[in-house]
Amino acid sequence: MEDIGNYYFFLYSIVFGSIFIFFFVSTVIYIQSRQRLFLYYSLYNFFQLSYLLLRNPFYADSLDAFFEQHRFFNYEMYAQVLYNSFLILFYKDFLDFEKFIPTFNRRSNRVLIVVNILSFTLFIMGFFIPKSFFYYYYFNFFFLPGILIYTIIALYKSLKTKTKLGYFALTGISIYSLLAFYAYYTTIAKILHPAPLAYYFLGVFLESIVFMVGIGYKIKELYKERLEAQQKIIEKQEYEKTLKLQYQTQLETQLKEREKELKTVILDAEAEKLKSITHHFESQLAQVKLQSLRNQMNPHFIFNALNSIKVYFIDNDKEKAIFYLNKFSKLIRVILESSSEDSITLKEELDILTLYMSIENLRFSQSIHFTISHPENLNLKKIKVPALLLQPFVENAIWHGLMPKEGKKSISILLLEHSDHFVLQIKDNGIGREKAQLNKKNKRLEKESLGLKLADDRLNFFNKQNHTSYRYQMIDLYDEQKNPTGTLVEFLFDF
Repeated sequence: MEDIGNYYFFLYSIVFGSIFIFFFVSTVIYIQSRQRLFLYYSLYNFFQLSYLLLRNPFYADSLDAFFEQHRFFNYEMYAQVLYNSFLILFYKDFLDFEKFIPTFNRRSNRVLIVVNILSFTLFIMGFFIPKSFFYYYYFNFFFLPGILIYTIIALYKSLKTKTKLGYFALTGISIYSLLAFYAYYTTIAKILHPAPLAYYFLGVFLESIVFMVGIGYKIKELYKERLEAQQKIIEKQEYEKTLKLQYQTQLETQLKEREKELKTVILDAEAEKLKSITHHFESQLAQVKLQSLRNQMNPHFIFNALNSIKVYFIDNDKEKAIFYLNKFSKLIRVILESSSEDSITLKEELDILTLYMSIENLRFSQSIHFTISHPENLNLKKIKVPALLLQPFVENAIWHGLMPKEGKKSISILLLEHSDHFVLQIKDNGIGREKAQLNKKNKRLEKESLGLKLADDRLNFFNKQNHTSYRYQMIDLYDEQKNPTGTLVEFLFDF
């Protein structure tokens, strides 16, 4: 028994001294690094020391009397709650539960809060209820079984963290738990008295050794992570520096391109502005020219119509003269109305042309057969044309083609609709353009040619103003013996 007692005293001294050194070292490391891991381990060692003081074999009887007298008799169990709580906190931080198993980590924190509130409350109650066994039953039948169950679950969870630190935790806690619970068993069963706590001291000592080695490994990992982090920072700084240079180069290039674009835009804007102004003046000029051409066209046609009326007065045919004047007045009214418009519908243009031909036929004793034909479903209001566009061509056909001809005289107008344009054909059976050119010897015929020139100019201005591509062509007609049989004027009006 004496050998066991000496062994017990020696082992206690070694364990207490080692725990104190661990406490001192972990406290200094925490002050330097400010990492919670070392704070938890320092507090774990502190409360472990306070518990070992109560188990001091040199002053055990006097300490028991002191704690009993001052009602601190529950502190022995309360100290175990405290150092186990900080051991759990150290264990969670050591294995990075917050990173690898966050749900279990949050639940562990809640359990620790409840356990410590309950432990503190029962500890305080011991001051007011002497000789109370509440804490004893709580500690032995609630806390110790609970800490055992939690330790088993936590060890199982730690093996899933995929880190080598879990093996340190498994080894240290397993050694401590086995020896601590065996010490508790020998204490209850009074086996190997008076040194049952020697197993506890040995477990604490071995556990601390394992954890100190684990902490060294943790520091090595942290140092490695810090070096890697610093390397990443350096690489990031180099990358950002390179990126900054690339960005500056790219920005300078973009600024030069932007400057060039702005110069181009300014030049284009000036050109567009000049183009707009030019287009505006051209539009106004075209409008003035169009009005001028229309004013030239109307007196030209009126002059020719009045010549026709003059013939009846010369012949003293008053009835025909009055009828002719009625027709002429109606035609003049239509011409004046159309003169105020830039364009009229094709139907209106053909109505004017029909009225004009009725007047001319009165003068020529209905000798000209005039027809207009088109499909029934053709919409003549669909297309716009310059006013009095067709009249000069019909007038030209009468004076140049039909007047010199003997026999039947005819003018036909045919309209057809295609997918994207109208076709209008003015066909006469006159002498043809070759003979007509030979007959152009007097001033009056020169005026007739002026009418076609004015019509051509008006069509060009109309296209420019309305962005259309109206056009016409004149085709000479021949029979099988190559004799002239008339002239065909074909207009194409796009939609």
